[in-house]
Amino acid sequence: MKKQTNFNIAKMSKDQLIELASTAKETVATDLGPGKGFTVIDLWNIQRRNKSRISRRHLA
Repeated sequence: MKKQTNFNIAKMSKDQLIELASTAKETVATDLGPGKGFTVIDLWNIQRRNKSRISRRHLA
């Protein structure tokens, strides 16, 4: 099967593309408090969700 794709990329010069790809404006958030750590309960919830997905896959 052949698919036709249309890329919606704006036309720009090679110099503009290089400048855009090399420019990285990064900021560091300093006003954040300590985050919630990864606990055993989080791991248990991930495993529980995966078990239900696997059982649903075999029923179909």
